[in-house]
Parts: sequence; C-alpha cells; structure tokens
Amino acid sequence: MSPPDIQPEYASPTVVCRIYGIGRTTLFALLNSGKIESVKIGRARRIKLASVERYFDRLKQTRT
Repeated sequence: MSPPDIQPEYASPTVVCRIYGIGRTTLFALLNSGKIESVKIGRARRIKLASVERYFDRLKQTRT
C-alpha cells in the first residue's frame, strides 16, 4: 500500500519563490506588509501556501 499524496501546508521562502516565480525581495516585501502569512520556527521561516494562493486570487479579482 502506497502512502497518500500529501500536499504540504507550509514551504520555505526558496520553495515559494521557485513555485510561483517571484523574487525573494518581492516575497519578503509581501511578508512584511502582511499580505502573505508566515511563521518562524527558530531561525527558519515557513510560508503558508494557502495564503500565497489567496494573494494571487485577490490579484486576479482586481484585474477583472
């Protein structure tokens, strides 16, 4: 029996930049402005992927 495909809920900034094709500076500007949610675990920052999706959905809505 194979394990189910589990989608991660959080990702590192490097992974988020790679997935969504945005720069690190832009990502951290969005984090600092509160437009995207993240948590810090020790020195590591993890970004909530659902928050990134919501941000992109809001961008789509403002362009239509």
